[in-house]
Amino acid sequence: MAPQARFDLASDASGHEHLADLQLAREGFIEQMKRLSHPQPIASRGRVAYGAQHILDKRIACAFDVGCWTGHDVIHPIKGPPRNRIREMPVPRIDPRKPDWRQVRRAAMALRRGEVIAIPTDTVYGLAANPFDRRAVGRVFRLKRRPETKPILLLIDDWRRLLPLVSRVPPGLLVLARKFWPGPLTLILPASPLVPDIITAGTGNVAVRCPRSAFIQALSRSLRAPVTGTSANLSGCPAATTAQEVLRQFGGRLCYVVDGGRAASRQVSTIVDLTAEPRIVRPGAVPRRALEPYLR
Repeated sequence: MAPQARFDLASDASGHEHLADLQLAREGFIEQMKRLSHPQPIASRGRVAYGAQHILDKRIACAFDVGCWTGHDVIHPIKGPPRNRIREMPVPRIDPRKPDWRQVRRAAMALRRGEVIAIPTDTVYGLAANPFDRRAVGRVFRLKRRPETKPILLLIDDWRRLLPLVSRVPPGLLVLARKFWPGPLTLILPASPLVPDIITAGTGNVAVRCPRSAFIQALSRSLRAPVTGTSANLSGCPAATTAQEVLRQFGGRLCYVVDGGRAASRQVSTIVDLTAEPRIVRPGAVPRRALEPYLR
């Protein structure tokens, strides 16, 4: 098996490290987020998921609170609620190390529509949503029964996706990213104004991780944006390590579950705060003794 590419930074002709132009990166990022912030309704199982733009009278749309398709049955303003809300949960099987590009595109299209799906990561299963769609992120909180005062971490594919998310680059970021990314290390960084408050929970900081998962990296590239990576479990319950455990906890309330087999470990990612003096916030898959030399 070919060695996995390491998280690295660009270098100039003299060999000195440098960061890409933040302003140019953010301008392109803003244009992409404008498209992602307005999920598109779709046809599903032979019928249309009704959105506000399908209804001529906007007052009716507002009265019945119909918006984009969110992966669950919606109430039609004329026909009323569907007779049967129970549906079969799709569970496509993938190889997280060599994902099928068709499955990646399907997952990316679901996130663009504002849906929430469960995906395998390099640690435990997580709930993926478009972080720039407030309704989708709010649904993640409701599914997990998680208070909105707790932030949600983001998963990225490489450092170019990181730059628009941070307002400044802390000194320890480059060293830790080179050593432990891709991998099970989450870094808390100063958030840029582009990151929604519902993601940061009003803290002004954003938690970011570059996972060692070919599927998630391909998903982020296809979406051209980060994805949420909070663990797929109800608050207070153990993190799910198989697709079956996800189904037992959430039932049919998700759009679908991507089955990547059993997780290699039940350990969650280690969280390190770099917004001030570097410190370990939550122990996890990366042991403390491996991090301490880089936190001094």
